[in-house]
Amino acid sequence: MYAKLLEKNEFIAHPESGVTIVNGLSSVGMTLSFGLAEEVISQTVKKEMAIAST
Repeated sequence: MYAKLLEKNEFIAHPESGVTIVNGLSSVGMTLSFGLAEEVISQTVKKEMAIAST
């Protein structure tokens, strides 16, 4: 049995600065994990750069 989110394939949370939780890829984790990791890291870096420039 796999846990599955109905709205999307992943759960991403940033509970505190420098911590990111990514989970819930249903049964496609091996297929999607590298692309999702790249996307999450890219978005996190962009947010941190925006915060640093203000």
